[in-house]
Order: sequence, then structure tokens, then C-alpha cells
Amino acid sequence: MSDLVAIIVAILGLIGSVVGALLVVRRGRNSDRETNALTEKRDSIAERDSTIDDLREDLRLARERIDLVDAHAENRIRDVVAAADARIEKVEREQERSKRREHIRDDYINELRNHIETGLGPPAPPWPKSLYEF
Repeated sequence: MSDLVAIIVAILGLIGSVVGALLVVRRGRNSDRETNALTEKRDSIAERDSTIDDLREDLRLARERIDLVDAHAENRIRDVVAAADARIEKVEREQERSKRREHIRDDYINELRNHIETGLGPPAPPWPKSLYEF
């Protein structure tokens, strides 16, 4: 019977060793998986950080371009407004001269009508000299 006990103990020892080895292998695989998962996560974080840095640089460059465009647009708008103001002033001066000519012509028309109504014949009153000043 002692031989049987020795065989059983040996078999149990062998089974224990095999089970222990399997547990070590399984833990090793789990550890490898965890290590791989952590490595992938670290790489993912590094890639994300790199993408964020790239986006920040893109944003900085875009803001610089916007500032340049804004400055150019402001200068262009200022030039357009100045040109429009000059044209408006010119039109206003011309309108004022036209009103003065119209007033002089109206006065001359009234003078001619009065000349005719009073029975005065030719020659008509002379053109107003101020009409030629425009």
C-alpha cells in the first residue's frame, strides 16, 4: 500500500505541477495582454497628443492668416470708403452748382416772360453772365 500512496502522491504532485505551470502561463498571457493593452493605450495617448499639437499649430497658423486678411480687408474697406466719400463730395458739389444754374435760369425765364408780357419786343434781355461761370 505504501507503493500506491507513493504513486498517488507522485501523480498529485505531477498534477499540481501541471496546474501550477498552466496558471503561470495563463498569468503570463494575461500579463502580456495587459502589457499590450497598456502599450496600445500609451501609443494611442501619444498619437492623440500629437494630433492635438498638430491641431493647435494649424489653429495658430489659421489665426495668423485671419489677422492678415482682417488687416488687408480693413485697409481695403478704408480705401473704398475714402473713394466713396470723395465721389459723394464731388456729386454734392455738382448738384449744388446745378441748383445754382437752375435758379439763374429760372430768374432769366421770369425776366423773359416779364419782358414779353410788358410788350417789349426784341432784343431779349442778355443772358446772365453768372450762368457762364459754371
